[in-house]
Amino acid sequence: MKQGGAPVRNEQQARRLAVLRSATAQRLGSKQTYATMRKSALNATCLTHSAMVPDVDASEAAVRQVFEENFPCERFENWNSLVIGSVATAIINGVGRAARIHVDLFIADLWDSPGSETME
Repeated sequence: MKQGGAPVRNEQQARRLAVLRSATAQRLGSKQTYATMRKSALNATCLTHSAMVPDVDASEAAVRQVFEENFPCERFENWNSLVIGSVATAIINGVGRAARIHVDLFIADLWDSPGSETME
């Protein structure tokens, strides 16, 4: 019975995975509009869409860790300013489902990006 049961489970898992991928593709393909967000959330959203990190909370923690490792003389809070919604939307939709995102380069690119609002 184990041999007969295993393919069914694999088929069910394959169907669930196909449905999940389809829903994700539809969501990402819809070119969502995003609100104003912090740079760390923007970076985390891109990481989550690329499936490099499983969820936004884990992604934001990873962004902070990479920042602290690569920019030890800078303050995360100073870098983590707001990015206006139209710029965030353009970046997220532009990155899409990239297979790999270099977080340290992404952080550097966002340092003085247009659409950034400095924190008080």
